[in-house]
Amino acid sequence: MPSPEREQCQHHAQFATNNKSTYEAWLRSAGFNANLIALQARTLPQHMAILTAAQLRSNGVHFVLVDKAD
Repeated sequence: MPSPEREQCQHHAQFATNNKSTYEAWLRSAGFNANLIALQARTLPQHMAILTAAQLRSNGVHFVLVDKAD
């Protein structure tokens, strides 16, 4: 039988795999293409990739810009 540590490691690896797949599917459903998903994947956890409206539009993400209510 595998040790408890091995089982825990396998559980964490499976969770990370499932979570990554779900997150990428969510991004794709929001219109993010392979370029934007790759940007997200290569952005370090302690950093943040900030995208402009022009970058989103040029990568095929459909959205509507709205002004704040006066």
